[in-house]
Amino acid sequence: MLFKRIRKFSAIVIALAMSLSAFATSYAQDLLVANNKVHWAQEKMQKWYDLGVIKGDENGDLMYDAYISRAEVVTIVNNVFGFQSKASQQFNDVKEIHGMLMNC
Repeated sequence: MLFKRIRKFSAIVIALAMSLSAFATSYAQDLLVANNKVHWAQEKMQKWYDLGVIKGDENGDLMYDAYISRAEVVTIVNNVFGFQSKASQQFNDVKEIHGMLMNC
């Protein structure tokens, strides 16, 4: 009987802690952005842009919260290490635009 009570209490405490931690993280991030008006990744992404590691979208804008495709990750890694040669393997979910791999 005691074991069941401990298990039930533990489940409630864990569920409550998980719920509150998700809210606290979201609230803290929103508060930081609202107060500073600076995205948490802006400094690093701007540095990578200045070094030519990333290029941004078609207008050159850095989209801080956009999802990144595997083709874009590979392009970033290639730019960091200076890889230029093209592989014979082509992925059917990726097309090439202006010499840069883009997600379809």
